[in-house]
Amino acid sequence: MVDTLMMQRERTKQLAYLEENLVIGAVAFEVESQVRERLRHRSRLTKDDLPCLELLSNALQTELHIEVCKPQVAFHPLLRLVQHEDPKSFARACTAAMQFVNPRNGDDLFVAGASAAGAYIVVSGNVSYSPAIQKFDSNSTRCNGPLAQGTLLAESALWCHWTHVGNAKAEGDSQVLAIRGEALAHALTSRPSTSDFVAAYGRAFHKRLVAAHPPSTKYPDDLEVPFTDFGDLVGRMPIVARVWVASASLRMLIRETSSIFTFGKSVSAVCSQLIEEAESGRSIIALNSEGVAVRIVSVTVLDLRDQFDRVLVQLGKLQSGVAKEDCQLPAEKQVDGEAHMQALQRMLSTKFGLSPDSVQVQQTAQQVTIKASDRFGIGTKYLRNICRAQLARTPDVTSILASGLAPPAQDAADVGWGIPVQFRAHTVFTVGNRMYSWLDMADFEYLSSTAGSEDLKAWLNAVALRASRA
Repeated sequence: MVDTLMMQRERTKQLAYLEENLVIGAVAFEVESQVRERLRHRSRLTKDDLPCLELLSNALQTELHIEVCKPQVAFHPLLRLVQHEDPKSFARACTAAMQFVNPRNGDDLFVAGASAAGAYIVVSGNVSYSPAIQKFDSNSTRCNGPLAQGTLLAESALWCHWTHVGNAKAEGDSQVLAIRGEALAHALTSRPSTSDFVAAYGRAFHKRLVAAHPPSTKYPDDLEVPFTDFGDLVGRMPIVARVWVASASLRMLIRETSSIFTFGKSVSAVCSQLIEEAESGRSIIALNSEGVAVRIVSVTVLDLRDQFDRVLVQLGKLQSGVAKEDCQLPAEKQVDGEAHMQALQRMLSTKFGLSPDSVQVQQTAQQVTIKASDRFGIGTKYLRNICRAQLARTPDVTSILASGLAPPAQDAADVGWGIPVQFRAHTVFTVGNRMYSWLDMADFEYLSSTAGSEDLKAWLNAVALRASRA
């Protein structure tokens, strides 16, 4: 009853305002419709809706604000680490840089071309995002709406001067947490270890941001910057920062987990091995969005095509004269802070003797898989950076990749050894103890599947026998 009377009073004031200012026609109708709709729907409560909170002491108001912010920022590994390792800096960040905003249905959160004031986390409601220009990425799925709760918009604004390249709009009454970048950076500089880590993160993020452009990656937007997964960024940091992240993550794991992943080893021994991997850059230990410590391994994968659109495939390995099937695209772990393009150049040079001019990288993409680590007993997140490239048509390249073990096309022994007909004329060449060949994509998919495992085994056994007789 009280709400109805309030709505009637507000509508009377609105009509009087429109009449006094001679607002008529379509504009008057739109104003009246939107006011009526917004009075009918109550938005999520904010601090301003509760005057009684002003009765609390300043200290308790601050503590309440921090507690309200915690669950919203917990998904971001950087902020979660700071929260656990440096609670005072985290508290300063919440009070100085974070504020809840309640956009109503139809309100713009930001528009393309506007200078970004900070980043936004979707807390509730229905917020949509659409990039202003989509022609650079015809396969883009980044304009899907509504955005999920916890989605971070415009993180770039936390680490540099960023101009929005898309439009974010509330499609219903919503709530977001606004984070001001300059205030956040200032709040996180009081403790040297925290300051160094945050600065290293910001520099790594900025490097990935300015490097994101075709043909190697998609252009960045307010929703996504390619190759800025937390593990990617930590892997590009100096050793001191990598070890700090690993140590902090392991402390959290030990503190919050009752069962430790030792498999008969002492906790200290397992932690020492993980720290050693972080120092060498072979892997990273960090928190995921759920706050669980995971081991992160970055791998560069080569999807190399020749002039016939055949793909270079690793078929398997020769170990003490015995063939072991391992059909996959050539891959190399990224080490010691390498970016994926640096690992790619190392692979081309050391494995195949190819110069950068011999290969043209057309695009890169990232696949993420999570598996349990048999060695450490914790989840391992593999970041597979797949580089699609084209082989140049030069004589030296042809000779390099066509050398090796080539079974004659017309050899009656092939039938006896059980080599599948479609692979008898294929050239197989070795690099170290690994065997490679050029395959049509359909043949690669077949041999890497369960259905093709017997044919692959027969083929490699024949190659191993030929090698032993050579």
